[in-house]
Amino acid sequence: MNLSSTIDLAMGDKTPESLSMDDYFDRLRSDHSPSILARSGRTNRCKPRSRLSTKCPPSAKSKKRLVFDDDNEVARKRKVDRPIDVFEFESQSADEDSKAEEKECNKVSPKGDLNKRRRSFSVGEESSDTKISVSDEVVAARSPSRIIPFEDENGNNTLVRPEMRRVFTEHRDDQSKKESIERARRVKAMEQFQKDVLNSGEDWESHHGSEVETDLDEDLFDDFNHLQMEMELTLIARVSDGLILATSIEGAGDGGDVNMVKYSTQAKTIFKRLAGAPQMHSIESGPYFFHYVTKGAICALCLCEKAFPRKLAFAFLEDIAQEFVNQYTNRIDSVVRPYHFLEFDQYIQQAKRKYADRSRYALGAVQNELQDVTRIMVSNIEDVIHRGEALNILESRASDLNEMSRKYKEDAKALNRKSTIFKVRMSSSVPVKEFDYLVLGGGSGGIASARRAREFNVSVGLIESGRLGGTCVNVGCVPKKVMYNCSLHAEFIRDHSDYGFDVTLNKFDFTKIKESRDAYIRRLNSIYENNLKGSDVELIRGYGTFHEDGSIEVNGQRYRGKHTLIAVGGFPTIPDIPGAELGTDSDGFFEFETLPKKTVVVGAGYIAVELAGVLANLGSETHLLIRYDHVLRTFDHTIATCLTESMEKGPVKLHKRTQVTKVEKDSNGTLTVTTNEGVIEGVEKLIWAIGRNPHTEKLNLDKIGVETDAAGHIKVDDFQNTSKPGVYAVGDAIGKWLLTPVAIAAGRRLSHRLFNGESNLRLNYENIATVVFSHPLIGTVGLTEKEAVAKYGLDNLTIYLSKFNPMYHSVTTHKEQCVMKMICAGEEEKVVGIHLLGLGSDEMLQGFSVAVTMGATKKQFDDTVAIHPTYAEELVTMRGGKKLTAPPPF
Repeated sequence: MNLSSTIDLAMGDKTPESLSMDDYFDRLRSDHSPSILARSGRTNRCKPRSRLSTKCPPSAKSKKRLVFDDDNEVARKRKVDRPIDVFEFESQSADEDSKAEEKECNKVSPKGDLNKRRRSFSVGEESSDTKISVSDEVVAARSPSRIIPFEDENGNNTLVRPEMRRVFTEHRDDQSKKESIERARRVKAMEQFQKDVLNSGEDWESHHGSEVETDLDEDLFDDFNHLQMEMELTLIARVSDGLILATSIEGAGDGGDVNMVKYSTQAKTIFKRLAGAPQMHSIESGPYFFHYVTKGAICALCLCEKAFPRKLAFAFLEDIAQEFVNQYTNRIDSVVRPYHFLEFDQYIQQAKRKYADRSRYALGAVQNELQDVTRIMVSNIEDVIHRGEALNILESRASDLNEMSRKYKEDAKALNRKSTIFKVRMSSSVPVKEFDYLVLGGGSGGIASARRAREFNVSVGLIESGRLGGTCVNVGCVPKKVMYNCSLHAEFIRDHSDYGFDVTLNKFDFTKIKESRDAYIRRLNSIYENNLKGSDVELIRGYGTFHEDGSIEVNGQRYRGKHTLIAVGGFPTIPDIPGAELGTDSDGFFEFETLPKKTVVVGAGYIAVELAGVLANLGSETHLLIRYDHVLRTFDHTIATCLTESMEKGPVKLHKRTQVTKVEKDSNGTLTVTTNEGVIEGVEKLIWAIGRNPHTEKLNLDKIGVETDAAGHIKVDDFQNTSKPGVYAVGDAIGKWLLTPVAIAAGRRLSHRLFNGESNLRLNYENIATVVFSHPLIGTVGLTEKEAVAKYGLDNLTIYLSKFNPMYHSVTTHKEQCVMKMICAGEEEKVVGIHLLGLGSDEMLQGFSVAVTMGATKKQFDDTVAIHPTYAEELVTMRGGKKLTAPPPF
């Protein structure tokens, strides 16, 4: 809604007669007609007329909008000698108002007795407009109930209206004048501060449209830039019929130039249209805004300059509306006379002072923030100057901050460009050391390939930033096997009494085994380094990254190989959940100084199964959390199912279909692990063993055109070639069989192919043997049942399966089954897969993997004489093979 209005104010050729306060309020008490005070104070004198009739003119025709028009521009500039009270009638319709006013004029004002001023205005978009002529007598004779006690200059008590008391008080009280002068001085000082600091030309608050959102959290500068703006008019009305209940007018007697007749009329129009309107709204009217808030049965409205912060306006309205409801909630509906609660003006004035104090506080806060911003910008500018790029754009005003920031960014970009050019020039001038074979990564695969290449008399360089040996030697299979052997001793000690030994385990010294294990790893590191020196492989210490020309930079030095191998390995995965950083990964397991009392291991792969078994057998309360119903789901389903059942009977507490949702640290330093199935409290160590990622992210592989998959694994063909000619990759970086022996075998075959003329030599990935150091052990080689079905078909397979108790457990209380499974394909029953579970599986598998690789058949196994009594003899004596009738579950 947008209201536009003008006013036509006609005044007699003489000022209205002067009345004493007693005479004035006698007239005021004589009339009980409802009216609203629009403004008390000095106003512009209007065009003089010789004589005015006290009768009201006939009604005007209906209009589409509120229209008020000033009669004479010259007359308006003239000043009236004393304050003039302006009133406006509130009526049900324009016609009724016109008739009532005409009657009132005839009753009160005899013709020719007084100098009169007449005011014409039209009201109503919904009814026909009516012009009303009001004389001074009518102005004076209004609502006797709107009066309060007042002491005049002579000390006599009388009754006056609140707004008139403020007018008289300002003429009487010197202290009020001093306060006004001081207030004006503060306003001027604030304006000067705004000009100096905020660049007053900047528009800190932009009003886009007249709508006000219910979220009043506006910019802090809204309160600051327009702190001195005032609220001109405040009204409280009843929502049901628009009856005005209370009012307060700011600046009475100050000579303000706001025409309150005009805006009071508009306010009443707003009140009459509250039905269906928003509960909180702003309406534009010339240079002002009407803001209103509806609370229950009442509506609070104020008239403010457009620059006044809407945030403060609505907070003020909410405050007075709530207080009005608190005081008069039981009387609101019963009141029939307008302005019944004029005493509420005191609370309104109190609320205005409160929000003015709040504005001053906001001013101080913003000033402090501006000082902080200025200090930050000065620091940034000095930083640029020290780099040799001068910023000569510093201005003294806060409005220039955006411009300075923009130029700062441009200079920073320029510095980066110059730095890049400088690096390119420097790199082009740095000599590049050439090798026949350059290996990036000092793990088992990289070292094996480098040493084998030296056997063919080529120059070899190897780049490594960490300890030699990679994951396997330092945080993988080697130290893990040491810990497995330690936990195996704990199992044997448990069985010693069954074999007749009186042995009691009094104490386990975790520190002792850790020191021995770490010393062994350090010896291996030295052995690897000595082997490189003995093979005349140049060891280059540092982290290497590729350049566009294919060279590798390490610590500012450039190296290039005619052939380059990437063997950088991988690192453990950490999930993206709240508190994940409170746990550690599988590498961190080897940094434990003591055995934790309670441990949670998350994962279902071979690393998680191995670590959980070690910790549980050494005496830690161990919880293994897996997502599905079985561990090792990529292994043959028979072995995975039997291991899962065995672990459920052992010391590991297995949690199936469980996922961690968050981790929290308690006040005593332990962890609380929350899952979809419940909460595990008092956890000393949490180990993430959910997979591994390749160390390829920071190598700049895209600069040389080496392709990777979505996980970052380098794409290679059967001969380890990448998408870039002359660049190769092996090991964990390619994501295929993350096993140390596989990386070693692939790396050695690559060296033979590149430097020994064996162009067709490559690694066969079909029959890779592997062992899981779980409790009990697992050994597997060849195809799983699921893989065999996919390759040979369901009808072409024969499965041999044997489950038995090994002789070791024939006298022990604790029993643990052995499981052996052989998968044969075709009529000749070629052995394509062997899968073992139980004691000795790790050691016996190596020989059987040779047979599988050579293509041995079941008959050849049967023709082999068994070694008795051993676990292995079961593989050459198995009978009763069965055909598959259904595919495996996984």
